[in-house]
Amino acid sequence: MASEPQLLTLNAQLTTFVAGVQPPDLLGRIIAPTSPAQLISDVKFNWWKFDPAEYLRKQDTKVNRRGTIPVTDFSFTTDSDVLADHGQQIVNPNDISLLSEGQPPQILQAPVNVRMAKLKALTETFWFSHEFEARDLVFTAANYASANTRVAATTDMLDNADNEPIKIIQTLIDTPLIPPNALVMGLAVWRPLQRHPQMVSAIKAVLGSRAAISGQVNQDEVAAFFGLKQVLVGKQRTNNANPGQTASYSRIWGKHLAAIRIEDAPQSTVSPYPGTALTAYGNIMNAGPVFVASRTIQPGEENGGLYGAVADIIGHTRKVLMVNQDSCYLLQNCVTNDV
Repeated sequence: MASEPQLLTLNAQLTTFVAGVQPPDLLGRIIAPTSPAQLISDVKFNWWKFDPAEYLRKQDTKVNRRGTIPVTDFSFTTDSDVLADHGQQIVNPNDISLLSEGQPPQILQAPVNVRMAKLKALTETFWFSHEFEARDLVFTAANYASANTRVAATTDMLDNADNEPIKIIQTLIDTPLIPPNALVMGLAVWRPLQRHPQMVSAIKAVLGSRAAISGQVNQDEVAAFFGLKQVLVGKQRTNNANPGQTASYSRIWGKHLAAIRIEDAPQSTVSPYPGTALTAYGNIMNAGPVFVASRTIQPGEENGGLYGAVADIIGHTRKVLMVNQDSCYLLQNCVTNDV
């Protein structure tokens, strides 16, 4: 008789472990910090945002002793979106061991420490999908207000020593209605920018002495120079080849530069979703950390082999979402070569 189907069981030990795994060199969760949401996919949620024109208008606040208190109100735009499930699994085959001639064979499951090692690697690659979502959100021109994006002209190329990177970046920062507080770029953009003689001279030169023209600047120095919260550089590579093909690597973040605004994630998804004029560009709706569910696979079932197996399933529900087009600027293809 066929065995009863095994339901997914949340594995608290493994969930606690993978929740703390932060892949190196990934920017996604910095750009789009996580906020709580229900663990339900394909369910619409609503979020509201202020009209910046009303939010930034000077209001009359003077009240006469016997007068009427001025009434202020704001109109909202209501938008909706849908959460989506993301998941991967690792199947750990059971083994069989004969302890002695007088005892029947024993079924042995993969040790927990081995499963943890596999899940650490899986979690790091699992966040790649989120990294691409964040990259596409930041570097897709259609996500920006029409006046806040352009393809780099000859005078915008940051790998040209004769161009003026300070003026170029100041334009990105000063144009949006709400000022950005971070720069995001690929390594291909960062390398020529950090070695650009005008950047080195402006940041490294000592007052009253000969201007510095060689060397390089670091991310903290550039952020402080422009009065920004941070400068983020995407360095991670990805393999573009299909399984079985020769590996073909490229950088995820490419040759673009964006000035964006990053704020702390909202702590509530109750409508109205707090997407105000001063709330972050690029907040992410999600279900919090990745969780692990475990499932026992019986011998002979699919993926069960001869001795059965244990499947560890990583799950996560999210939506990467831009909440403010007025606080960001995109400059595309602002260097000649990728790295």
